[in-house]
Amino acid sequence: MVTPKRFADLELHRFCTEALSKLKVPDGEAQSTADALAYADLRGIDSHGIAHLGRYVRAIRSGAYAVEREIVVVHETPSTALIDGGHGLGFPAAVRSMELAITKAEAVGSSWVATRNSHHFGAAGYYASMALPHDMIGICITNAGPAVVPIFGLRAQIGTNPIAIAVPADKEPPYVLDMATSVKAIGKIEILIRDGAEAPSDWFLQADGSTGGDPQRFISALHGEGLGGQLPLGGCGEQTSGYKGFGLGLGIEILSSILTGNVASPFMPPRRADYAPAIAHLFGAIRVDAFRPAAEFKADVDRILAQIKASPKAAGHDRIWVAGEKEHVILQERRDLGVPLHTEVVQELNTIAVDLDIPLPEIK
Repeated sequence: MVTPKRFADLELHRFCTEALSKLKVPDGEAQSTADALAYADLRGIDSHGIAHLGRYVRAIRSGAYAVEREIVVVHETPSTALIDGGHGLGFPAAVRSMELAITKAEAVGSSWVATRNSHHFGAAGYYASMALPHDMIGICITNAGPAVVPIFGLRAQIGTNPIAIAVPADKEPPYVLDMATSVKAIGKIEILIRDGAEAPSDWFLQADGSTGGDPQRFISALHGEGLGGQLPLGGCGEQTSGYKGFGLGLGIEILSSILTGNVASPFMPPRRADYAPAIAHLFGAIRVDAFRPAAEFKADVDRILAQIKASPKAAGHDRIWVAGEKEHVILQERRDLGVPLHTEVVQELNTIAVDLDIPLPEIK
């Protein structure tokens, strides 16, 4: 196995902003996109970091993402708002939406901001975590292009439709849950393909209704080439409660696309290089001290997390992890040692560097 090259996070951030600036993306939007990608890479969420930069570059160049666009508030109340993302990069629209949710929550205690006509925005946990410095609980959900089959169905109908919840703590790392409602996020499947690896056999439903582990077949189905798709959390059928995962994903679909009036995943055309379906998000912020003193709340979060981690361990395991904790550990390591990138990702960054005439990130 080839040892991956490591890059300083600031170098990857610089490269991302320079690449987007060359494509006429406004400085603030380039910065917010690079910030979100760096968040993922530093925390080991390699499926949602700079490995996707080439995808965004191609979408801008093909016209699938608008560069000259406005992010506008369509309608608002003291505790809610609807924002139109203008069909551009999803990161800046998502950041503005979450910032507005936080501002409104500061004033009235809690807030929901929905966003339509947006695009892929990386790791949902990034936006939920924006609430943490304000002693708030952050929530972020989004729909996506069709990838997941319903129970007893053969054609993908909804996206991987993730949900993220970020909760502030005191001495413990914050609790940050960021999960797809499918068996795996699509970015994790892309990693398997780069590594030339098979997926577990119960990740995908094939065209004949059997399960299989070939990620290339899944990608073909994702682009409308036949039946099949990814399974929801819980897997295939009712015995393992796959209907719960699909039900959660469909609920997120309703709270994002239907609530905003966006096109819902089942009605989106198949993916292609020059087309990216507009997707929708929902952001929530809850001010803790609207319910009880924030210091008391965070101390109790510490207590429950510590209690769970101190509980008896299964054979062969010496640690219980809670959501966000592994990412917290990886963050410290990657800040010191750099972000490891797969050879294929480095090759794509090299292609972008040559194409846009910008210097490659320096190796750590």
